[in-house]
Amino acid sequence: MPSITPNIWAVFLALAGVLAGYFLRQIITLKQKSSLEVKIKQQLLDAKTKVQDTIANAAKKAESILEKAKEEQKEREKQIRKTEERLGHREELMEKRQEDLEKGNEDLKERVEKVRKLKENIESLEEAKRQELEKVASLSENEAKEKLFENIEKRYEADLVARIQKMETYNQSEIERRAREVLAGVIQRLASSTASEITTTSVAIPSDDIKGKIIGKEGRNIRAIERAAGVEVIVDDTPGSIVISAFDPIRRQVAKIALEHLILDGRIQPARIEETVEKAKNEVEKIIKEAGEAATYEAGVFDIDPHLLNLLGRLHFRTSYGQNILR
Repeated sequence: MPSITPNIWAVFLALAGVLAGYFLRQIITLKQKSSLEVKIKQQLLDAKTKVQDTIANAAKKAESILEKAKEEQKEREKQIRKTEERLGHREELMEKRQEDLEKGNEDLKERVEKVRKLKENIESLEEAKRQELEKVASLSENEAKEKLFENIEKRYEADLVARIQKMETYNQSEIERRAREVLAGVIQRLASSTASEITTTSVAIPSDDIKGKIIGKEGRNIRAIERAAGVEVIVDDTPGSIVISAFDPIRRQVAKIALEHLILDGRIQPARIEETVEKAKNEVEKIIKEAGEAATYEAGVFDIDPHLLNLLGRLHFRTSYGQNILR
């Protein structure tokens, strides 16, 4: 057998190396491909898990939002029911008041008619009595009156002179003492139950934190109150109250009512302040009208001009030496 030359061995070894490299490369390629598929599958699995978590979180949020919306709807329905109940109660009060007014008007008409008839009867009786006296005495009314006065003066002249002298010599200090007692009794009976407000009115506040809200940023709220109500608001270190200053008691009352509404509401801002002051003015005008009507009704005077009725009702907010002027 002929011997293999070195060149043939070299070619053989080179082919063997090429084949071995080719197979090795194929094996590496298959392993990389398998690893890439596994990685892609893992990424798909992770993405699917994230999507499921996102859907679950979104469902929880949607459920929470739905619950919150249901609670808000229940609260709105509750507020609406309360408002309807208040309106119904107010309508009942208005109807009852209207009935009372109508009944009072009917009673008043009946009393006026009775007084008119009684007055006519008294006048007719006096006329009949006067005519009878003139007939009996054969004297006119003036003549009989003069005759009667003349007889009384003659009969009781001494007694009258003695009584006048006694009154003149009466102890002056005793008269002054009695006068002071009478005046003190009148003042105690008619004086206002609260302290006299001359130019200031105090408004109670629940806490000192409210003072900051009333003042507002850079004092804009307090300026809005003063501008809308025409008063001066004094906020000092006095706990539990602020002071409204103005010479006009009507303005002070408007500012007081407006501040009380704002404190209860809690929303204190310039726009809200102007709206509340306007509502307070309407309330005060209503109080003035009712006070004037009540005073005229109590005094038995009717058919008064509305302007005079308004002026009369404004006296409800004025005092003199601790006494309410209208009272």
